[in-house]
Amino acid sequence: WGAYFSASLHQMKRGPKPKPTAQLKLAGTFQASRRVEQEALPAAESLRPGQTLSARARRAWDATAPMLADNGILSEQDKRALACYCEAWARWVEARNTIATTGMWYTAASGNILKHPAVPIMETAATEMLRWSEQFGLTPSARTRIPRKEKTRTPAERLRAELDGGA
Repeated sequence: WGAYFSASLHQMKRGPKPKPTAQLKLAGTFQASRRVEQEALPAAESLRPGQTLSARARRAWDATAPMLADNGILSEQDKRALACYCEAWARWVEARNTIATTGMWYTAASGNILKHPAVPIMETAATEMLRWSEQFGLTPSARTRIPRKEKTRTPAERLRAELDGGA
């Protein structure tokens, strides 16, 4: 067991997940000497999902994809993962709505009070959504790991800043 256990420990990855090069450059911490490989950085060609989504998932896509694209996070390869997030959201909403109308518990034919089958569906969808959310920086803690882009100021804002004595 000792040899197996120590061999398996060496195979496990340790430390934080690596940050994409774009994030490191935005944060000003990019060091070419520390990058063994460069990841592919293809931008999303369009904001269309690329596959058929349910109506509710499509609404989630339409609300989320532009925001991710504006932050430079959505690439062509990320679309499938975002589609999974959107479908998990759709399942969560549908299960939540079912529970809201029928209740969390029901009485079986045997007289036992049981949890509604939609409850574990909602819980599983919530767990899946959280995992995908963290990948895209859609949770408060995940956002702290994604550097913000500098807000582009309008000419009027720049002039106001100069007149106020700031740059």
